[in-house]
Amino acid sequence: MSDAVSEAAARLERAVGRLAELAARPRPAEGIPPARVAELAGRLDGTLSRLRTALADLDAAEAAEDAALQAAEAEAGLTAEAAPAELAQADEPDAVASPAEAPAAAPLSDQER
Repeated sequence: MSDAVSEAAARLERAVGRLAELAARPRPAEGIPPARVAELAGRLDGTLSRLRTALADLDAAEAAEDAALQAAEAEAGLTAEAAPAELAQADEPDAVASPAEAPAAAPLSDQER
């Protein structure tokens, strides 16, 4: 049994020696190197710039489309208040736009009620 204990003690001493060597080595810097961070920050800034430009282009296109729609409505004589009612009629072809346009219905008789 002493051979087994001696062998285990020798392995333990070798492991401790390896750990001591590893502990004595200089450690690499923790985290991401500053040059890599700067590179990533530059790429992110470029991406954000392109995104802002694309969003500005979309906003400009939407504004131009809205202006063209308003001009067409004004040319057709539609007001901002009338436009939604007109659009609602287009969605529901059988719907009646207003009670004034609906034919007068005969009053219900007592049996129909």
